[in-house]
Amino acid sequence: MKNSKLYGNEPYLIAECAYSHDGDINYLQESIKKIAEAICIDAVKFHVLFDIQTYMCPDHDLYTRIQKWFFSETEWSDLINSAQEMGLDVIILADDSGCLYFLESVQDKLAAIEIHACSLNDIDMLSQVSKFDIPIILGIGGSTIDEISFAIDYLKNRGKSDIVLMYGFQNYPTRYEYINLKKMQKIQDIFDLPIGYADHTSWNDENQELITLAGFVCGASLIEKHFVLEKGENRIDYEAAISVGDFRSLYKKLEILQEAMGDGGIELNKYEKEYGKIGPMKKAIVSAKDIDKDEEISLQNINFKRTNKISSIKQKEVQNLLERKAKDKLRKNELITFENTYLADRT
Repeated sequence: MKNSKLYGNEPYLIAECAYSHDGDINYLQESIKKIAEAICIDAVKFHVLFDIQTYMCPDHDLYTRIQKWFFSETEWSDLINSAQEMGLDVIILADDSGCLYFLESVQDKLAAIEIHACSLNDIDMLSQVSKFDIPIILGIGGSTIDEISFAIDYLKNRGKSDIVLMYGFQNYPTRYEYINLKKMQKIQDIFDLPIGYADHTSWNDENQELITLAGFVCGASLIEKHFVLEKGENRIDYEAAISVGDFRSLYKKLEILQEAMGDGGIELNKYEKEYGKIGPMKKAIVSAKDIDKDEEISLQNINFKRTNKISSIKQKEVQNLLERKAKDKLRKNELITFENTYLADRT
């Protein structure tokens, strides 16, 4: 299942570290290591913030606290290199416009850049990311259709077409009735773009995995969950975060679902063809009674029955058999085919 492409139909599993590190670079390094060791996770996602002045005003509740979570360009370069060397795709959620200048210089090492839902109206950031050569993910949680449309149109008008939408209600933890996966499907239909599902249901809810899997079944190929080393430990966004064991369980079930969903082709596979044989499974056209030689085939002297014999007559071809005549005597329950009947001359 492991897949380095954002646009495939296979599940693409993302472990979001966000700010769970609380500014502890050793914690983040250990997280990257554990995520890579899980094998089943395609990408790790980091939040990067350099210039708080371009992100929030001093009156915001997080203004003082968030400044303890910053890493330098050198530290971020090392973290990105480390994740890449361990075989992980790297996705960066850019919180401020200032970090985009750095990210532009390392974009060849990134799978995608994400713009948070809070920045869909930030034309400065949208202008900058439109110049990137990698896919752009737009977070759309809590956003109106107009807000989503504005950001998409702004990027497309600047030549950026490789866009992915990331759906997920941004509260922690998310209650089931707030998720509205059918809305996600409608949004995908409206914009005709790949979509991902970022699940934020509670880490200790017995149904959180089921809800995450439902996101994939409903059309999201990108599946994102918050990651922590120890679930339940009181860290940033821990309410919706899971650990390695949960990711492995999720991966196994996604793999099963992927196999069960198939490719959407409407042609019968060989097993369906075997199951659908006319005669043993589907009712075949047989004689309802003994039919004499040269007797006309009619609705009065045929039946539709299952038999161990395989019929070459498709069910829809019954009309083509009517008014033909038996070449030889047909016994009751004998298959009626084009081979043992003939078309009478009407001239």
